[in-house]
Amino acid sequence: YEAAWRHAVLLTIFVLPTKKRRATTQAKAWLLWDDTNLYLAAEMEDKDIYGYHKGHDPDFGCDDILELFLRPSRNKPPYWEFHVTPTGATRDYFYPRRFYGSDEDSLAYESGMTAAVVVEGSLENWEDRDTKWTAEVAIPLTALENTIKARPTSGSNWTFLVSRYDYSVYLKGGVELSTAFPLEQLNFHWLEDYGTLHFE
Repeated sequence: YEAAWRHAVLLTIFVLPTKKRRATTQAKAWLLWDDTNLYLAAEMEDKDIYGYHKGHDPDFGCDDILELFLRPSRNKPPYWEFHVTPTGATRDYFYPRRFYGSDEDSLAYESGMTAAVVVEGSLENWEDRDTKWTAEVAIPLTALENTIKARPTSGSNWTFLVSRYDYSVYLKGGVELSTAFPLEQLNFHWLEDYGTLHFE
């Protein structure tokens, strides 16, 4: 199955959202799908990998995070948000529309997502230098279909954003937020600037 990643959508440059220049710590991300799942894989440079929380739907605090936002339409409100950290902790949200309710309302959604993570370095030890962490995430298509009564098909165009939080002693200010696409606002929920994800 690993050979299939050679045909995935590839994102190779992460930028500081509103400044539109390359992030200090870079990442590569791949997206792929089949009849069962949507897959996200990412390889993230990180000199100071931090992850404390574990399990599903924990509070993340200052954990490093890889995020995927998915929106089936540029014109209709619903969208999802998926998280994974270096410990393999996951969170998933469904938003009927932007600014809907509370985080607790959106976090009540359960996608059945799974994740696997490999860390090259150590967790929560700022005194050494780490290298990177990689993550693979699988999101069942049924979890998308059950909330909007539709699923992607060949030829579908959805919108999406891949983003990350990198907390590090080596970064100015101690944290860097980066995205695969520039955004007009420093807000990962700025849906207007999401990229197009074409399902082939």
